[in-house]
Amino acid sequence: MQEAVYAELLPTERTRLHTAYAVALENSAPTARVLADIAHHWRAARVPDRALAAGVAAQRAASVASAWSTAAEAGERVLELWDAVPEPETVCGMPRAEVLRRTSAALVSANRNDRALAFAQEAVALWPEDDVVGRAEMLGDLATIEFQAGVSDGIDSIEQALGILGDDPRHGVQRAGLLLSSARVHMLNGRQKLGDEVAAQARATAQVAESAGDLAAAEIVAQALLISATCRASVGDVRGVALFEEARGYSTGFVRAMMRYYINFSNTLMQIGRYDDAVAVAKEGLEYGRSHVADLGPLVMIEANVIEAHIYAGRLREAEELGGLLPLVEPGLYSAFLRERLVCLAIWRGRIDGAEAALEAARLELDRFGAYEYQTRFGMAYDLGELALARGDAHGALSHARLAWETPAGGVLALPLTAIAARAAVMLRERGDDIDIEPYREVLATFEEWPVTPLWAAVFAAELGEGPWTAAIDAMGPAYIRAYARVRHGEALLAEGDRVGAREALAAAASYAEELGADGLAARANALLTDAGLTGDASRSLLTAREEQVLELVAEGLSNGQIAERLYISVKTVSVHVSAILRKLETPSRTAAAAIYRRSAA
Repeated sequence: MQEAVYAELLPTERTRLHTAYAVALENSAPTARVLADIAHHWRAARVPDRALAAGVAAQRAASVASAWSTAAEAGERVLELWDAVPEPETVCGMPRAEVLRRTSAALVSANRNDRALAFAQEAVALWPEDDVVGRAEMLGDLATIEFQAGVSDGIDSIEQALGILGDDPRHGVQRAGLLLSSARVHMLNGRQKLGDEVAAQARATAQVAESAGDLAAAEIVAQALLISATCRASVGDVRGVALFEEARGYSTGFVRAMMRYYINFSNTLMQIGRYDDAVAVAKEGLEYGRSHVADLGPLVMIEANVIEAHIYAGRLREAEELGGLLPLVEPGLYSAFLRERLVCLAIWRGRIDGAEAALEAARLELDRFGAYEYQTRFGMAYDLGELALARGDAHGALSHARLAWETPAGGVLALPLTAIAARAAVMLRERGDDIDIEPYREVLATFEEWPVTPLWAAVFAAELGEGPWTAAIDAMGPAYIRAYARVRHGEALLAEGDRVGAREALAAAASYAEELGADGLAARANALLTDAGLTGDASRSLLTAREEQVLELVAEGLSNGQIAERLYISVKTVSVHVSAILRKLETPSRTAAAAIYRRSAA
């Protein structure tokens, strides 16, 4: 109705209407939204100077409120009006380059990196040559945006900024900030030793100002410690884990540093096999971020860590229920990392087609950001290797696994690729081909002191027939890999002719995989039992009428609680019926019992 009435107004009437709205709103509380509306109405009333002033005020208020999308929108409107105002710098109180800087920063926080890049590049081009500090800081901002947009690692811009500052002691804090950015880029690119060294330089450069009470310098010291801790842990130096606690003490009170602590420390805890601790730290970080951060990027990253920790801990169904922040953000560094983890989750759940589809849908995003972020790159290599093995493409799997020794950037993230290589090598040997497996042994030897290396070393040896699968079953590491080892142990016993041992091992493997939510492994174990005639496919005539009802609902995939509601009985009674069904049908799991039901019902 309002649109219809507005459409009937004459141009002069519309101008008067917008002017009246603008004047009325100017008497309201100057919130970011109100100021943005004032700017809109002055613009519609064709009063560009007042629209410009209101737009600048709106951007400032939105930034204070961490309303980054509103701040970015206000900044873009200001830039659109710039040439329509005779003296825009006087009206705004700042040059165009500063508006561009603020707008690009808001766009980054809103996770719109491509658009932020264009504004940052224009800001650098316009920044006055005689403003040494301002120009260097803008180049530092550009470097961060280049990295997060996936167009480069940003090092060239950082080096250019450092060159502008020189060794002038007056610019020590700014120089330390640029060194910190450089260290972070090296860390994310997998250049861990260099990242640690540059972080130490940043810390040393900032410490004089920090001891004098400079808060910016204090935050640089905190973040530099976090980067050093991450770099050391990533290359297998367990002392890096202890350094996180020291870094947290320095980080308290600085939101960005605390978010980096939660993200990096929870990630490191996963790398050493402390999955429950990683879940706790990541969840604490998610709560902290929700109350302190409006920028979705770090929240997506910490949510990815919560999901990843659940995956490794063997809570695959619970991990599948998370990921709610992903649809809220545009493609970027943070979303790429989360998408890769979700592909791995689909693989471990046994949903190969779904994993293939998810990977294909996100491939451009993953390739773009994986080029500059080593965790995504190594995660993708593992996913692609697993999918290639599922298709029987051993050569394809090896082409991805070789990243483990061709690129030292991955550090301990190379360990899972050794298992991919071993499985592929066995497939090729069965076809009469042979490959050099020694580089993968060297990777395992490099990290032999790392807490989860025994698991991957045991899997590697067992795949090649050089050791027992039992060595991997109880080793520290991802629950899914230990479940896989259980299934392979059962297979090995079956191949040796130990049918009693195979039945016991495969039944336990199926039960454990089902508990994790590793449906593919559970199905594989149950198929082995059935094909070997170890299920004792008892007649369903042994079941009572009520047990038949319960079995039918089990085959539908209902839980005990859902079955209880459907049949109006207690959950405990359902549990008794299920136990009786498994005993009478001589099956190791609900999945196997459901398979018998479907087979006999067909």
